[in-house]
Amino acid sequence: MIQGLLRVTSNKKVEVLADEVDGLKFNLTDGVDVAKDGTIYFIDATYKYSLDDYYNDIIEGKPHGRGAENITEGPKKGRIGEFCRDLPGMPDNIHYVGQGQYYIAMATIYNSLTPQSDLLLRYPFIRKAVAMVTQYVGKLVGGEWMNPCREFGRKTNCTLL
Repeated sequence: MIQGLLRVTSNKKVEVLADEVDGLKFNLTDGVDVAKDGTIYFIDATYKYSLDDYYNDIIEGKPHGRGAENITEGPKKGRIGEFCRDLPGMPDNIHYVGQGQYYIAMATIYNSLTPQSDLLLRYPFIRKAVAMVTQYVGKLVGGEWMNPCREFGRKTNCTLL
């Protein structure tokens, strides 16, 4: 399985630009923005779970999302860095607005408790049961979530540039 920040050419050649930062592999990279200086900012929605198991991240209710950057110009060219870690939700997109500021969309927010999420956080056995049911139901309805990267003949978790 190919994971990380990928460059895909028009003839479907795949090049891995980054697959980890500080020894921690990317699991669910998505959301990408390229700054005027060429720096690529992207999101790893969860460094703990894969695309097939992303619902466990939501059910667990702990922050595993992070923002990363790939510097493409200057003396730090090729450096992959993490600029924010353990975001308070599952990040889903990013937009660099300049001067070190970013807009980061969150698909879930872990701090906004509903009665249902409060139960999940208080009782681990309920979390586990919900995760098992969710996984089983996902398999019943096809189990393959939409992923545009699958067109390239491989099962991937990637961000297309």
